[in-house]
Amino acid sequence: MSFFEPQSGNFNYAFNVTVSTGANASWGFSMGYLSGAESLYEDTDLSQYIGNEIGNAYSVSQSNDYLFVGNPESGLVDVFQNPFYLSGDQNNNFEKINRLLGSGVSNISGFGEYIKTEDDFALVGAPLSNGNSGATFAFFKTLVNLGGATGTGSWNQESFLTGYSESGYFGSRFDLIADGAEYIAAISATGEVSGSGCVYLYDQSARRFLKKIDASGEGVRSFGKSVGFCEIENVKYLAIGYDQNGTGKLNTYKESYQGQKDFSFYQQIDSNSSHSGDMFAHQVDGFEDKFLVSAPNENQTGAVHYYLFNNDIAQFELAQKITKDDNGSGHFFGKNISFDGVHLAATSNKNSGIACIYYNDENYFEEVSQITGINNLVSGTFGGNISGSFATSLLGDVAVIGSSYETGIYYFSTGDYQFDNITGISFSGSQGKLYDSDGHFLYGYQANKQFAVSGSVQTGSYNVFIKNHLYNGHIEKPNIVSNWFDFNGTGNLSYYDGSIYNIEL
Repeated sequence: MSFFEPQSGNFNYAFNVTVSTGANASWGFSMGYLSGAESLYEDTDLSQYIGNEIGNAYSVSQSNDYLFVGNPESGLVDVFQNPFYLSGDQNNNFEKINRLLGSGVSNISGFGEYIKTEDDFALVGAPLSNGNSGATFAFFKTLVNLGGATGTGSWNQESFLTGYSESGYFGSRFDLIADGAEYIAAISATGEVSGSGCVYLYDQSARRFLKKIDASGEGVRSFGKSVGFCEIENVKYLAIGYDQNGTGKLNTYKESYQGQKDFSFYQQIDSNSSHSGDMFAHQVDGFEDKFLVSAPNENQTGAVHYYLFNNDIAQFELAQKITKDDNGSGHFFGKNISFDGVHLAATSNKNSGIACIYYNDENYFEEVSQITGINNLVSGTFGGNISGSFATSLLGDVAVIGSSYETGIYYFSTGDYQFDNITGISFSGSQGKLYDSDGHFLYGYQANKQFAVSGSVQTGSYNVFIKNHLYNGHIEKPNIVSNWFDFNGTGNLSYYDGSIYNIEL
């Protein structure tokens, strides 16, 4: 079956076919629409409760089949692997393979405060190291033991960076974006410049300094409290969150052109409901031309802002504000967010803590499910602590949610897609005769000779051309939408192809 972007209204179709066998050959062509639930997360299951030997699941991050879990109080990060989940077998559990320790820096403290992984690369922050000047450690999936880790897995420390000033908290937050085979890293130091904060940029997987981005304006605090990358037409954008006079704000920076890595100021983004203590830009998560920005104390209940890049004005615009009708004071909706490009997980303190899962359908987020823990007995602990726990990660069909109270992590796997095939136009060939979907004879053909079928689809009807002969048909659907076509009986066909495309009729 071949899928394509949904075509609606009026469109053309065409296919060519050559039957390789004789008069007894049977085959078919059909064109239709796949409808139903497009989100795996409409039916989730708790697959595993992962006991965490190092204490609370304060920070989590996923990459491919690896899960990183950190606890800055113990100063450790454990690495788990589920080698089978990418194959669709969700009955297999995560198993611990590595423990990351960090090495090469004296007085390591707060190791595991924040973790970010991309493919076979990981950054781990230790912002309390060296008199709170901070440090960030880089780990690679390698074939040899390079130090900084123990266990049977292949994650080892490759390098580290240290902070530049006392109480700078270098490594508080960071984000990564692929740059060919390497990565660009944005690492914040929220305590530098007397608490105003700044962000450092590196490339070649956090080994070569690019530039420092300083805060500007009066009353700026904790510049770099959140950072996130996105990429539009191969040009990279960086979002940096901060507080100004008690209100959260977000600055975006952009490469002047692809590969330049200069990241100059581009746009300031403010909440349309800003107020003191709103916590706007508490977290930022970017993907392609999108930024998701949390404000867990906006209106004392919380919200997640969805910004989409508008090509016409070359700016990020608010496309949707995601809130909960049943939000209450102190729920902190959006205290943790994770976006994988399709689904968004946003946690809140409601009840003993919940994670709301949203599906991005044509650039609009719709809630599809809610999940929660089973052991969390303290109110608001599931999904991380608003004071700084980053224990939510969603990637593909795996959601991992930690708790600020428990020494464990919840691994949720998903259900199946629920789709129905709606057949709109179909033809079948049998014994040298071509029939339409109603069983009407249309055309006689010979084996080993190619013939073409084409036509136009309009509201409720379609036409067929075969060797300049016109046939008409009707579909019992007032509005026709198509997003797939399929050939069957292909063993009887020596050649076939098909196409469909929008037209103006």
